[in-house]
Amino acid sequence: MNVIGIIAVTFVALFLTIVVPLWLILHYSTRWRQGRGLGRADRERFESLWLSARKLRQRMNEIEAILDGDSPNWRRDDD
Repeated sequence: MNVIGIIAVTFVALFLTIVVPLWLILHYSTRWRQGRGLGRADRERFESLWLSARKLRQRMNEIEAILDGDSPNWRRDDD
């Protein structure tokens, strides 16, 4: 094998054992950091759902208060 062949094989070996793994690690760690937070649209949707859940909980509390007044034993399980 000539000198150019040895240099080429050495370069390829170093590239595959050092550069490629580092490149993959840095690439995917950056992708992971970018993807771990919620986007603006996701946050808006989450806030909307959270507000809807609060309103539904308030309605349930009001319905339970009405039922407690009209029929005090409605919570009893008669199965």
